[in-house]
Amino acid sequence: MNSNTFKSKLSVEETKINLVTDISFHNLNDYIFNIRSTIKDYMKRHPIFSGSFEPVIVDDSAPNIIKRMCDASSVAGVGPTACLAGTIAEFSRDYLISCGSKYSIVDNGGDISFVTDKDFICGIYAGKSSLSGKLGFKFLAGEKLGICSSSATVGFSTSLGKSDVVTVIADDTLFADALATSIGNHVLGVDDETSVNNGLEFADNLNNYFKSALIIVNDTVGTIGNLPEIVKLNPSLEINNFEEID
Repeated sequence: MNSNTFKSKLSVEETKINLVTDISFHNLNDYIFNIRSTIKDYMKRHPIFSGSFEPVIVDDSAPNIIKRMCDASSVAGVGPTACLAGTIAEFSRDYLISCGSKYSIVDNGGDISFVTDKDFICGIYAGKSSLSGKLGFKFLAGEKLGICSSSATVGFSTSLGKSDVVTVIADDTLFADALATSIGNHVLGVDDETSVNNGLEFADNLNNYFKSALIIVNDTVGTIGNLPEIVKLNPSLEINNFEEID
Protein backbone atom coordinates (compact mmCIF):
# COMPACT_ATOMS: atom_id res chain seq x y z
CA MET A 1 0.00 0.00 0.00
CA ASN A 2 1.45 3.38 -0.99
CA SER A 3 2.21 5.92 1.74
CA ASN A 4 -0.39 8.32 0.34
CA THR A 5 -3.26 5.85 0.72
CA PHE A 6 -5.05 4.81 3.87
CA LYS A 7 -6.60 1.42 4.53
CA SER A 8 -9.25 0.85 7.19
CA LYS A 9 -12.22 -1.27 8.20
CA LEU A 10 -15.46 0.53 9.04
CA SER A 11 -18.35 -1.01 10.94
CA VAL A 12 -21.68 0.82 10.99
CA GLU A 13 -24.43 -1.43 12.34
CA GLU A 14 -24.69 -4.32 9.82
CA THR A 15 -22.56 -2.53 7.22
CA LYS A 16 -18.94 -3.71 7.17
CA ILE A 17 -16.65 -1.76 4.84
CA ASN A 18 -13.10 -2.43 3.69
CA LEU A 19 -11.87 0.98 2.60
CA VAL A 20 -8.83 2.17 0.70
CA THR A 21 -8.70 5.91 0.08
CA ASP A 22 -6.33 8.81 -0.48
CA ILE A 23 -7.87 11.04 2.18
CA SER A 24 -7.19 10.56 5.87
CA PHE A 25 -10.12 12.47 7.41
CA HIS A 26 -13.56 11.89 5.96
CA ASN A 27 -16.18 11.01 8.62
CA LEU A 28 -17.48 8.27 6.35
CA ASN A 29 -18.85 6.41 9.36
CA ASP A 30 -21.25 9.25 10.08
CA TYR A 31 -22.27 9.50 6.44
CA ILE A 32 -23.04 5.76 6.25
CA PHE A 33 -25.03 5.99 9.48
CA ASN A 34 -27.11 8.80 7.99
CA ILE A 35 -27.92 7.05 4.71
CA ARG A 36 -28.70 3.84 6.56
CA SER A 37 -31.08 5.81 8.76
CA THR A 38 -32.82 7.19 5.67
CA ILE A 39 -33.30 3.70 4.27
CA LYS A 40 -34.41 2.19 7.59
CA ASP A 41 -36.91 4.98 8.21
CA TYR A 42 -38.42 4.39 4.78
CA MET A 43 -38.60 0.65 5.40
CA LYS A 44 -40.49 1.21 8.67
CA ARG A 45 -43.09 3.34 6.90
CA HIS A 46 -43.23 1.06 3.82
CA PRO A 47 -42.67 -2.56 4.94
CA ILE A 48 -43.16 -3.89 1.40
CA PHE A 49 -39.92 -2.14 0.39
CA SER A 50 -37.78 -4.40 2.57
CA GLY A 51 -39.80 -7.60 2.19
CA SER A 52 -40.42 -7.76 -1.54
CA PHE A 53 -38.52 -10.04 -3.91
CA GLU A 54 -40.12 -8.14 -6.80
CA PRO A 55 -39.63 -4.52 -7.94
CA VAL A 56 -41.47 -1.88 -5.94
CA ILE A 57 -42.95 1.36 -7.30
CA VAL A 58 -42.44 4.42 -5.10
CA ASP A 59 -43.94 7.89 -5.33
CA ASP A 60 -42.13 11.15 -6.08
CA SER A 61 -41.83 12.02 -2.39
CA ALA A 62 -39.46 9.09 -1.71
CA PRO A 63 -35.83 10.00 -0.91
CA ASN A 64 -33.42 9.91 -3.85
CA ILE A 65 -31.54 6.91 -2.48
CA ILE A 66 -34.81 4.93 -2.35
CA LYS A 67 -35.73 5.95 -5.91
CA ARG A 68 -32.35 4.84 -7.20
CA MET A 69 -32.64 1.45 -5.49
CA CYS A 70 -36.07 1.00 -7.07
CA ASP A 71 -34.80 2.02 -10.52
CA ALA A 72 -32.01 -0.56 -10.43
CA SER A 73 -34.16 -3.34 -9.00
CA SER A 74 -36.92 -2.65 -11.53
CA VAL A 75 -34.55 -3.19 -14.46
CA ALA A 76 -33.16 -6.37 -12.88
CA GLY A 77 -36.56 -7.72 -11.84
CA VAL A 78 -35.63 -8.18 -8.18
CA GLY A 79 -36.59 -6.58 -4.87
CA PRO A 80 -35.03 -3.21 -3.93
CA THR A 81 -32.89 -4.58 -1.11
CA ALA A 82 -31.05 -6.79 -3.62
CA CYS A 83 -28.91 -3.73 -4.34
CA LEU A 84 -28.60 -2.46 -0.76
CA ALA A 85 -24.89 -3.25 -0.39
CA GLY A 86 -24.07 -1.72 -3.77
CA THR A 87 -26.12 1.35 -2.88
CA ILE A 88 -24.16 2.01 0.29
CA ALA A 89 -20.88 1.38 -1.56
CA GLU A 90 -21.69 3.82 -4.38
CA PHE A 91 -23.08 6.57 -2.17
CA SER A 92 -20.02 6.22 0.09
CA ARG A 93 -17.64 6.44 -2.87
CA ASP A 94 -19.38 9.54 -4.19
CA TYR A 95 -19.26 11.09 -0.73
CA LEU A 96 -15.49 10.52 -0.66
CA ILE A 97 -15.20 12.09 -4.11
CA SER A 98 -17.08 15.14 -2.77
CA CYS A 99 -14.42 15.29 -0.02
CA GLY A 100 -11.71 15.52 -2.69
CA SER A 101 -10.78 11.88 -3.21
CA LYS A 102 -9.34 10.77 -6.53
CA TYR A 103 -8.63 7.23 -5.34
CA SER A 104 -11.16 5.38 -3.20
CA ILE A 105 -12.20 1.72 -3.16
CA VAL A 106 -15.26 1.00 -1.03
CA ASP A 107 -15.75 -2.74 -0.54
CA ASN A 108 -19.05 -3.48 1.16
CA GLY A 109 -19.00 -7.23 1.71
CA GLY A 110 -17.69 -7.91 -1.80
CA ASP A 111 -19.82 -5.28 -3.54
CA ILE A 112 -17.36 -2.62 -4.61
CA SER A 113 -17.57 0.94 -5.85
CA PHE A 114 -14.39 2.76 -6.78
CA VAL A 115 -12.74 5.74 -8.40
CA THR A 116 -9.06 5.48 -9.21
CA ASP A 117 -6.15 7.54 -10.46
CA LYS A 118 -3.82 4.53 -10.52
CA ASP A 119 -4.00 0.97 -11.81
CA PHE A 120 -4.98 -1.71 -9.31
CA ILE A 121 -5.93 -5.39 -9.25
CA CYS A 122 -9.04 -6.78 -7.57
CA GLY A 123 -9.09 -10.50 -6.85
CA ILE A 124 -11.92 -12.82 -7.95
CA TYR A 125 -13.26 -15.08 -5.20
CA ALA A 126 -15.38 -17.97 -6.47
CA GLY A 127 -15.94 -20.20 -3.47
CA LYS A 128 -15.05 -23.84 -4.06
CA SER A 129 -14.01 -23.34 -7.70
CA SER A 130 -10.36 -24.15 -8.37
CA LEU A 131 -10.11 -20.70 -9.99
CA SER A 132 -10.98 -18.93 -6.75
CA GLY A 133 -8.30 -16.54 -5.52
CA LYS A 134 -6.04 -17.20 -8.51
CA LEU A 135 -7.29 -14.54 -10.94
CA GLY A 136 -8.08 -10.86 -10.71
CA PHE A 137 -9.36 -7.93 -12.74
CA LYS A 138 -6.89 -5.19 -13.62
CA PHE A 139 -8.59 -1.79 -13.46
CA LEU A 140 -6.94 1.25 -14.99
CA ALA A 141 -6.31 4.76 -13.76
CA GLY A 142 -9.19 7.10 -14.54
CA GLU A 143 -11.96 4.53 -14.10
CA LYS A 144 -15.04 5.00 -11.91
CA LEU A 145 -17.09 1.81 -11.71
CA GLY A 146 -19.07 -0.63 -9.62
CA ILE A 147 -18.18 -4.31 -9.41
CA CYS A 148 -20.65 -6.56 -7.58
CA SER A 149 -21.01 -10.28 -7.11
CA SER A 150 -23.66 -12.84 -6.25
CA SER A 151 -23.11 -16.46 -5.28
CA ALA A 152 -25.16 -19.51 -4.40
CA THR A 153 -22.25 -21.10 -2.55
CA VAL A 154 -20.60 -18.17 -0.74
CA GLY A 155 -22.02 -15.78 1.82
CA PHE A 156 -25.49 -15.26 3.25
CA SER A 157 -27.32 -13.59 0.37
CA THR A 158 -30.16 -15.47 -1.31
CA SER A 159 -29.48 -16.83 -4.80
CA LEU A 160 -31.86 -19.11 -6.67
CA GLY A 161 -29.13 -20.31 -9.02
CA LYS A 162 -26.04 -22.50 -8.63
CA SER A 163 -23.17 -20.13 -9.41
CA ASP A 164 -19.97 -19.98 -7.41
CA VAL A 165 -19.84 -16.37 -8.51
CA VAL A 166 -21.59 -13.98 -10.87
CA THR A 167 -19.67 -10.72 -11.10
CA VAL A 168 -21.12 -7.72 -12.90
CA ILE A 169 -19.20 -4.54 -13.76
CA ALA A 170 -21.21 -1.40 -14.47
CA ASP A 171 -20.98 2.37 -14.42
CA ASP A 172 -23.67 2.34 -11.70
CA THR A 173 -22.93 0.17 -8.66
CA LEU A 174 -26.63 -0.18 -7.82
CA PHE A 175 -27.28 -1.73 -11.23
CA ALA A 176 -24.21 -3.96 -10.88
CA ASP A 177 -25.52 -5.27 -7.57
CA ALA A 178 -29.14 -5.81 -8.66
CA LEU A 179 -28.07 -7.42 -11.94
CA ALA A 180 -25.58 -9.76 -10.25
CA THR A 181 -28.45 -11.09 -8.13
CA SER A 182 -30.82 -11.36 -11.07
CA ILE A 183 -28.34 -13.04 -13.40
CA GLY A 184 -27.27 -15.36 -10.60
CA ASN A 185 -30.87 -16.51 -10.18
CA HIS A 186 -30.81 -17.72 -13.79
CA VAL A 187 -27.58 -19.73 -13.58
CA LEU A 188 -29.44 -23.02 -13.62
CA GLY A 189 -29.28 -26.17 -15.75
CA VAL A 190 -28.69 -29.88 -15.94
CA ASP A 191 -24.91 -29.37 -15.91
CA ASP A 192 -22.39 -26.59 -15.29
CA GLU A 193 -22.03 -25.55 -18.93
CA THR A 194 -25.79 -25.32 -19.44
CA SER A 195 -26.13 -23.32 -16.23
CA VAL A 196 -23.49 -20.82 -17.29
CA ASN A 197 -24.99 -20.47 -20.77
CA ASN A 198 -28.46 -19.88 -19.34
CA GLY A 199 -27.05 -17.14 -17.14
CA LEU A 200 -25.29 -15.53 -20.09
CA GLU A 201 -28.42 -15.71 -22.23
CA PHE A 202 -30.43 -13.94 -19.54
CA ALA A 203 -27.67 -11.35 -19.07
CA ASP A 204 -27.62 -10.60 -22.79
CA ASN A 205 -31.18 -9.27 -22.53
CA LEU A 206 -29.97 -6.64 -20.04
CA ASN A 207 -26.63 -5.75 -21.61
CA ASN A 208 -27.53 -2.06 -21.98
CA TYR A 209 -27.24 -1.69 -18.21
CA PHE A 210 -23.77 -3.12 -17.58
CA LYS A 211 -20.33 -3.19 -19.15
CA SER A 212 -19.41 -6.84 -18.60
CA ALA A 213 -20.07 -9.93 -16.50
CA LEU A 214 -18.30 -13.10 -15.44
CA ILE A 215 -20.00 -16.35 -14.39
CA ILE A 216 -18.18 -19.26 -12.72
CA VAL A 217 -19.74 -22.61 -11.81
CA ASN A 218 -17.10 -25.01 -10.51
CA ASP A 219 -14.47 -24.80 -13.27
CA THR A 220 -16.79 -23.64 -16.06
CA VAL A 221 -16.43 -19.96 -16.96
CA GLY A 222 -18.57 -17.71 -19.13
CA THR A 223 -18.19 -14.02 -19.94
CA ILE A 224 -20.20 -11.31 -21.66
CA GLY A 225 -19.20 -7.79 -22.64
CA ASN A 226 -15.81 -6.11 -22.50
CA LEU A 227 -14.20 -7.40 -19.32
CA PRO A 228 -11.12 -5.76 -17.83
CA GLU A 229 -7.84 -7.59 -18.34
CA ILE A 230 -7.79 -10.78 -16.26
CA VAL A 231 -4.43 -11.41 -14.64
CA LYS A 232 -2.90 -14.01 -12.34
CA LEU A 233 -2.91 -12.92 -8.71
CA ASN A 234 0.15 -12.37 -6.62
CA PRO A 235 0.13 -15.41 -4.30
CA SER A 236 0.54 -13.07 -1.31
CA LEU A 237 -2.62 -11.10 -2.16
CA GLU A 238 -5.26 -11.76 0.45
CA ILE A 239 -8.89 -12.40 -0.44
CA ASN A 240 -10.90 -9.17 -0.22
CA ASN A 241 -7.74 -7.14 -0.77
CA PHE A 242 -6.40 -4.95 -3.56
CA GLU A 243 -3.00 -4.66 -5.16
CA GLU A 244 -1.89 -1.25 -6.35
CA ILE A 245 0.32 -0.99 -9.41
CA ASP A 246 2.86 1.82 -9.24
